[in-house]
Amino acid sequence: MSMKVMAVSVLGLLGLAACSSNSSSNGFAALGNAAVSTLSDTVTRSNVLGAEAISSTDAQLRAYPRPLLKVTQLKIGLDAALTLTSEKGAAVTWTSADNKSLTVFNGLLIQTRGLGNDLMSAKVPSVNSGKGEVLREHYYQQGNERIGLQRFFCELATLGTEQTTVVGVGFSARVITETCANDDYSFENRYWFAPDAGLLKSVQWGGPEIGSLMIEYVPRTGGTSARVASSARPEAQPQVFILE
Repeated sequence: MSMKVMAVSVLGLLGLAACSSNSSSNGFAALGNAAVSTLSDTVTRSNVLGAEAISSTDAQLRAYPRPLLKVTQLKIGLDAALTLTSEKGAAVTWTSADNKSLTVFNGLLIQTRGLGNDLMSAKVPSVNSGKGEVLREHYYQQGNERIGLQRFFCELATLGTEQTTVVGVGFSARVITETCANDDYSFENRYWFAPDAGLLKSVQWGGPEIGSLMIEYVPRTGGTSARVASSARPEAQPQVFILE
């Protein structure tokens, strides 16, 4: 099914609600401008990252005056822009226009809200060393208001340094992979770290239904920094978060 969305400006309102009676409420809304009527022919989709993909350019995203996170659900290619809404120590929450959110801990995904079978909380390892074996614990929403635990045994590896692009800006970054598995699922997370900017972007598994998310910290116009909000602090110890 094709998606037709009128172009929108990143300098418009981020507070756009769901776009029409035919728009899905399951997933992140696109960056909007001043009126709901500027969007047309939106596509109904269930349990996906966005009812509409971002049509703003990378340059417009970088020029936006507030911190932005660009998130892409890779298996369906939909993306969304999120703004920083909460910091609790190293745990930082980013929220879309329609109140879907991600929470990261030192850049590692520990929570989703509104995506379906959400990652309710997680115990995440430190990955900066780029070597060794680590354990993850993911808590997922299940039926009948139950929370299920999935443990994953993971191996870290450093692939070296490579050039990468983050929302249209080139960086030299150290690449770390985290290969994880249990009896039911397997996945690979990938992280791009720059010496002067912390974690630039990552590909992280949200769960069986959500799949992998590419998470990019939008660089600011006029500079090369794409620093994660929490990366300037000393690295905190991993822990489980149950965030309301």
